[in-house]
Amino acid sequence: MTRKRDQIERFELNWPGKKAALAAADTATQATLCAAPAESVHWTQARHLFIEGDNLDALKLLQSDYAGRIKMIYIDPPYNTGKEFVYRDSLVAPLHKARTSVAGRGTAQNGSVSPLSSADTDTDADVASRHHAHHTAWLNMMYPRLVLARQL
Repeated sequence: MTRKRDQIERFELNWPGKKAALAAADTATQATLCAAPAESVHWTQARHLFIEGDNLDALKLLQSDYAGRIKMIYIDPPYNTGKEFVYRDSLVAPLHKARTSVAGRGTAQNGSVSPLSSADTDTDADVASRHHAHHTAWLNMMYPRLVLARQL
C-alpha cells in the first residue's frame, strides 16, 4: 500500500465544470472534413492541412489519422480580444466594477437610486466568484481542445 506522503505531489488546476469539459473531448462530432482542391495551391504535392471551422471538431476528426504523429501545434487561443466567441472573453473589469455590475444597481432617469438587492450584501469573495465565472468559461472552452491537441 502506498502511503499518501510517498506519492509525488503535483500542481493541479481545478475549476467548476472541468469534468464536463473533459467529457466534451470524448463526445463524437457530427462534422466532416471536405477537401477543397480548387481553393488549394499544388494540391497533390501539399503536405499540410488548412482546416476552417470549430477547432474542437477538427481536433476530434484528426485523431484517427494523426494521433501521435504531430510534432508541433501552434496555439494562439482567444483571450480578452473583445471579439464574439462562445464565451465572454472581456475579463478586465476590476472588482469594484464587478460589484457594481453584479449588484445591478444604478441611478434611475429621475435621479433616484434603485433599491438595494441581495447582491448588495455580498462579500467581495461572492462577487469575485461570480466575476471569475468568466475565467471558468474560458477554461471549459480550452480544456477539451488542449487534451485533444496533446494526443496528436
